[in-house]
Amino acid sequence: IFDGAIFAFAMSFVSLQTVFPILVKKISGSDFAIGLIPVVWAAGFNFPQILVANHVRKLSFKKSWMLKTALAQRFPWLFIAILVLFFLEDLSPEAALICILTSLGLAAVGGSINLPGWFDLFSKVTPVQLRGRLFAYRSVLGALLGVFGGALVVVVLDSFEYPQNFGILFLVTFLTMMVSYIFLLFLKEDKPNSSPQLFSHKEFYKRLFTIVKKEKNFRNFLISDALMMLANMSHAFFAVYAVEKFSLPDSYAGTFTIVMMASMIIGSLYFGYIADKHGHKNNL
Repeated sequence: IFDGAIFAFAMSFVSLQTVFPILVKKISGSDFAIGLIPVVWAAGFNFPQILVANHVRKLSFKKSWMLKTALAQRFPWLFIAILVLFFLEDLSPEAALICILTSLGLAAVGGSINLPGWFDLFSKVTPVQLRGRLFAYRSVLGALLGVFGGALVVVVLDSFEYPQNFGILFLVTFLTMMVSYIFLLFLKEDKPNSSPQLFSHKEFYKRLFTIVKKEKNFRNFLISDALMMLANMSHAFFAVYAVEKFSLPDSYAGTFTIVMMASMIIGSLYFGYIADKHGHKNNL
């Protein structure tokens, strides 16, 4: 619970829907660059999982893999902080944009290769009857902390000059993520659970295509999820549009974050209740 909630807290400082797009707009002035943010994140966070899933299946203990890859998920945010704090003003807009989007992509890839091990470990150490509540508690606590994070964004963006104000936010993000990492260290993994069926990588990928071909429900879910990712690409433009349309200061990115997080609190509680009473498909 604390790992997930504090990680969400960390991301509220550089929200990919509010803060990050405004920084990219200030650097490049390009709407196309803003559109690249969700593309880089979605591609980086989804495709690499397929490349490591078979390897993770074969591991008897998942915690070591999860801890190593969790660092790979976190350190790119430190790279962005250093870049923005010390080098941004000396770089051309094109070079700065490439460096920042590359670092974002590396953070996404780190999260992607972490996820198969994290989910395996999560299912291993968490009883089935607690899993729904655990995710609900993570979401609500993370959103509560995120409201505070949004308020801090307002203060930092108002109190410091550009680009140091954004650099401070990325540095705070990294440090907060490392606090969440500490809670991962305390997880206990007592029993091995390597898969009873071991496949070569070639066999594994052939089985993936067979699963998609035969499992209609799973195929429909993948199609729906892909279309949702496509729809969510628009989110990165909302905050930038509002700031430009109404001539707002950059600090309004924090205000937008507060609204978003407060909505998540209400939504998590309400839709969690609906799911328990009427099922998850109705929620979807």
